[in-house]
Amino acid sequence: MVTKSALLPLQQRLVMEREQLLAQMDGARRSAVVHEEGLKDDGTDTYEQERAVSLAAGLRQALEEVDRALQKISEGSYGRCDVCGADIPLERLQILPQANLCVQCKSKQPKAHR
Repeated sequence: MVTKSALLPLQQRLVMEREQLLAQMDGARRSAVVHEEGLKDDGTDTYEQERAVSLAAGLRQALEEVDRALQKISEGSYGRCDVCGADIPLERLQILPQANLCVQCKSKQPKAHR
């Protein structure tokens, strides 16, 4: 279980990470609009569009993970594995504050979900 004194810095990091992700998403959105306005009909544009979609999806997933961690903090369940319910070690949370699985449960996931 994460102590209150250890929780505050983790929560602050999550809030900062959320703000950064939102800014990155906004920047990616603006870049996509500018790119669409200057579209040409060649393979480069298709590649750039696919790259932008992939980036946006990754940012959305990261934001969902951060939001879920913040939700768990407000619910009082932060720091517990979503699968087995075991405490996630503080060292893991300090490295990856949005972690929702213990190392053992994470290692059992297929590589595509890691």
